[in-house]
Amino acid sequence: MKVDKMSEIKIMTKNDADFATGLTNLEKWANRKSDFERLIKLNPNGNFVAFENDKRVAIITSAIFGKLAFVGNLIVPQKYRGKGIGRGLMEHALKYLGERKKVSTIELDGDFPAVELYRKLGFRDKYFSFRFCRKPADSPSGEIEASIVDPCQIIEIDNRLINVPKISRDKFLTEFISLHNGQVYVTGENKSSGYSVVRKCFGDYYVVGPTMAENPKDAELLIQSVINNYSLEVIYAGVPEINRDAVEIMLNNGFHYEQPSLRMYLGGKIDYEKNIYTIISGDVG
Repeated sequence: MKVDKMSEIKIMTKNDADFATGLTNLEKWANRKSDFERLIKLNPNGNFVAFENDKRVAIITSAIFGKLAFVGNLIVPQKYRGKGIGRGLMEHALKYLGERKKVSTIELDGDFPAVELYRKLGFRDKYFSFRFCRKPADSPSGEIEASIVDPCQIIEIDNRLINVPKISRDKFLTEFISLHNGQVYVTGENKSSGYSVVRKCFGDYYVVGPTMAENPKDAELLIQSVINNYSLEVIYAGVPEINRDAVEIMLNNGFHYEQPSLRMYLGGKIDYEKNIYTIISGDVG
């Protein structure tokens, strides 16, 4: 696809992973090279790089969960802005998801400078996607240790707690849990009622997510267990604004507000956040 006379858009491959990681590092986002390799593996034709004079200049990625898709990592460095590259990437990704993959809903977490562009493309506001940070401090007692788990166990919990036929995260979670196994917390006695994953990100900090739980008590136990095991680390977590129990858990356990983003959607609105206490990341929901 041509953006202007000097630019074009190509499918992202593994050869572009280092470039994509470098852009997210400049933005101080959490993504590592393995995240881009995973996105490419799961959606080989749905991640894109913009070129100008045969030089990589910008990126966008997408992830598909049944009829729901997420768009993320739209990054255009400052010196290339104002040329229509960002809009060209968005339109290219949306066309791919809508026409080729037939998804009915596309979501994203919009940084506020880009919200106007997303609204012009038809996206509607859904809720604030809060971001919380916890600095090293005295920790509450946590009763769960991270463990090696069977990804099928996590998929079963996830499907049960989301319970929306249009959404299928099985393939994504299999890859995600395999990559971060040994960093998974599961709660529940006879039947697992929740799980949480913690992972190290670029910049020597940790991100908690996803955290799924049947009730606030189990969710808080999972969060406190993560805090207890990473008490000397900086921890971040993304939280859907509409889950007020999740917000309260963060504030009661030493987390502080950081700059939020705006969760937006295109197409039919899907409500699935009831049991989501922390998200995976802004680019995959």
